[in-house]
Amino acid sequence: MADIPERVGFAGAAPALAYSLRVPRAREGHEVERLLALAGPGALPAPDVALGLTPADRAVADAWLAARGIEPGFVALAPGSIWGTKRWPYYPDLAAALGRPIVVIGSRDDAELAAAVVAAAPGRAHSAAGELDLRAAAALLGRASVLVTNDSAPLHLATAAGTPVVVLFGPTVPAQGFGPRGAADRALGVTLGCRPCSAHGPQVCPLVHHRCMRDLPVEQVVRAVAATATPEDRLAIRPGH
Repeated sequence: MADIPERVGFAGAAPALAYSLRVPRAREGHEVERLLALAGPGALPAPDVALGLTPADRAVADAWLAARGIEPGFVALAPGSIWGTKRWPYYPDLAAALGRPIVVIGSRDDAELAAAVVAAAPGRAHSAAGELDLRAAAALLGRASVLVTNDSAPLHLATAAGTPVVVLFGPTVPAQGFGPRGAADRALGVTLGCRPCSAHGPQVCPLVHHRCMRDLPVEQVVRAVAATATPEDRLAIRPGH
C-alpha cells in the first residue's frame, strides 16, 4: 500500500504474505545473526553494540554513585524479570557472599527484590531500582566491573555498555538465541530434561518445582563473578561463602 517495491521478512511470520522476499528463520545461532540474514548473504558481520551514551547520561550516573560514595568497579545485580520463573531466588545470599560494593538495578517493580538484596549486605549494597532512566542505568552499568543478571533486559543493556555479564538461565537457554556475546561473559544453568520450558519463561514453573533456578548454587555464581574480576577485585571476593 505504501508502494515499497522490496519487502523482506521471515517466512512463516504473520505478515509474510505481504513480503516480496521471504527468508527462512534459522533455528540456531544468535538473534543478531538471524536478523542480519534479512540483509542477504553479503551482509557485514555483526557490529559491536553501543548506545551512544552522552556526557549527560554519564554525569547522571556518576552523580548517583558519588552521592553514595561508590567507586567504579562495583558489582551490579539485576534480580528482576517480568517473567516469574526467570528470577533466581538467591540474590540476597549472593550479595552477602561478595565482599564488594553492590548496586542493584531494575525498574520500580523490582524495588522489593532490591530491598531484600540491600538488607543482606548493609553498608555495601545500594538500590538504584526505579531511580534512573534507561540511558542513565546503562551509563551506571558502564561503571560496573560485572553484572549478574537473569535472562532479561539488563543483559542486553550491559552488553551495549561494554560490561561483562554473568547470566543465570533457568526456563530458557542461550541456544534459543538471546545469550551473552562477550568474550568475558558467562552463562550459567543446571542440566534438566525440562529445560527450556518456553521461549520466554512462564510466570509459574509448569512442573511446580522450579529447580532450574533453585538448583543453581550461590557458590557457582560467586566463582563466575570472581573469574570476570581483576586480580585486585578477586581479593575482595570470598568464593568459599
